[in-house]
Parts: sequence; C-alpha cells; structure tokens
Amino acid sequence: MRLLPESYDSYHTASGARYRQPDRRGMVTMPVLTFLRGEALTELVWDWLEGVRPSMVCVRGFADDVAVDSAPWRVTIYLDQDDRILDIVQEIEVGLVGVRNGRELERKTFREEDSA
Repeated sequence: MRLLPESYDSYHTASGARYRQPDRRGMVTMPVLTFLRGEALTELVWDWLEGVRPSMVCVRGFADDVAVDSAPWRVTIYLDQDDRILDIVQEIEVGLVGVRNGRELERKTFREEDSA
C-alpha cells in the first residue's frame, strides 16, 4: 500500500511528474453509503455515518425544501414518504482544473450533455 505524503507539493507521480494543487476549488455532492438506501433511519445508519466524518448531518423529509447553500463535508440524508432512505450524499471540495465549477466537473466526469 502506498501512502500519500503529508504535503501535495512533495507528491510525484510514478513518472516523476510533480503534482500541483489546483488554484481554484469548488463543491460537489457525492453519493455515500449507498447500501443503506431503502433502510429506515435507525441507530445503525448513524453508526455508519461516523465513517464518512461529516461536519454536520442534515435530514430532509419527502416534502421538505432543498437548501442551496454549501457546507463542506456536510452529509444530507433524503427520506421518502415512508421515512426510508432515498439517498445519502456528502458535499466535498474538489480541485477545478480545466473546468469552471463543480457542476461542469460532474458533467465532464459522467459525460452528461449540457442542458443549458
């Protein structure tokens, strides 16, 4: 197993290229703990949440409004009308190299067509 160095500045790829930390950063959401979809929100879920080290946890019910703010490392649990887990996502900070924002990074990564 290869561990990353303490500093990005001292990291080199196998070919010797130096890693340069991006000048710009953005936020995206990433699915986590997908195996809990369909489960009730029990202590078991809270135990698993500890593993993704959230800065805070937000639970959104079926008819709740969705916030458009951003909070690094926050985990949001979306529940269906029966209070079962629809999805769990975590907001993560990413580098923006060759893209303008997190949404463009997602489109390029998942080869989504631009709907705008």
